[in-house]
Amino acid sequence: MSDGTAQTYKFTLTTDEGRTVGPFELPDATKPYRFEVDLEATSLRLDVIESSGGNTGLIEFAAYEK
Repeated sequence: MSDGTAQTYKFTLTTDEGRTVGPFELPDATKPYRFEVDLEATSLRLDVIESSGGNTGLIEFAAYEK
């Protein structure tokens, strides 16, 4: 959240086949970030590595195909 109460600072992505990419850093909760990765998957799991604690989450998460 933009007030710092539930901010994710660092996360990884793991594919359905077990490939992990990252960690990716989110230094500021007030703006969007874009990360380019080269992988194929039918599902992705987002694991929070570092956060401010409490109910952590993202405002929005999207994956796009080239």
